[in-house]
Amino acid sequence: MNTVLYALNPEEQKNVLLAVANSVLPNPGIGYATRPSDISKDLKNEVLTEIRSLLELNPTDYSISAYSRIYQFLTAEMRRHVLVPSQIPSVKKRLGHKGGGSHCLWKPAW
Repeated sequence: MNTVLYALNPEEQKNVLLAVANSVLPNPGIGYATRPSDISKDLKNEVLTEIRSLLELNPTDYSISAYSRIYQFLTAEMRRHVLVPSQIPSVKKRLGHKGGGSHCLWKPAW
């Protein structure tokens, strides 16, 4: 369990997850898609260290396989915050009202 991340409130958790994801994704050198993070570098590194520990990855492992597992973990954590089960019916109805078809046909997935 990621104790540093879960000690924060849900809004802070989202911001930290975004900052950590931005810090591990490659930078194509064409500018930033998001605004610079207000999250301290120490906190991002601490969360990333806990993620590596949780996944039993060596701290010096920068392989594609290691980053793949980190991306999967971050995706799962962000999904928990974005696709809150209680909000899914509301999302389906909004999609139906926007002309996206009947809300019963939608299956939200990440």
